[in-house]
Amino acid sequence: MSDQELKHIVASLAISIKEVSAQIKELFASQKKTDEQIKELSASQKKTDAQQKKTDEQIKELFASQKKTDAQQKKTDEQIKELFASQKKTDEQIKELSVEHKKTESTLKGLGFNVGMAVEEYFYNSLDLTKKVANIQFDDCQKNLHGFNRELKLQDEFDITMANTTKGLLVECKHHVVKEDVVKLRESKVKNLKILYPDFKDLEMYLAVAGASFDLDAKQEAKQSGIIILKQVGDVVEEEVENLKTY
Repeated sequence: MSDQELKHIVASLAISIKEVSAQIKELFASQKKTDEQIKELSASQKKTDAQQKKTDEQIKELFASQKKTDAQQKKTDEQIKELFASQKKTDEQIKELSVEHKKTESTLKGLGFNVGMAVEEYFYNSLDLTKKVANIQFDDCQKNLHGFNRELKLQDEFDITMANTTKGLLVECKHHVVKEDVVKLRESKVKNLKILYPDFKDLEMYLAVAGASFDLDAKQEAKQSGIIILKQVGDVVEEEVENLKTY
């Protein structure tokens, strides 16, 4: 082998070694990059595992919460069911109470009517017996006058009326007399009597309220209006007369 050939072989070998060295260098660089990618992937996987663990815990908590919610919903449903049952029972009790109330109200109305009729009957019998009130002697005593004027569309009823040739008396009877009874007698009853029963129109009309008991302001209103007060005291009719007026 000549020197020239040897030089050529050495030169070729040097080039080959240089190329191999470059390839090895590239390989190391590539391996380093791969290691870094693996490291990053490992870190990412670790992070993903942590997130997955957290997600699993959240799902577990969610299931626990849902289970609790379901239990609460079941309890709420039972309470609503009990409430509806209670409401139904209450409605039935109210219905029964309403029926009883109507019966009681009807009984009381009947009782009030009967008591009122008894009071009216008592005063009528007493006044019809003597036909004398406030030292005025009357000739006639009537009860339960009912008047109606179709043209005027006016109707009214009058408990007791008494009359002679010049004077008349209108008596309003109540079991318990209140101020409104006195005002109504003075403001409308006597006027309606004169319209519905013209025989009373030209008489000197006196007024009286009769009852078993009186409100204080009813008695005061009667006295100020010059209206006779007739009160049942046992078997006696007691009279109170102050500032007697005619209407």
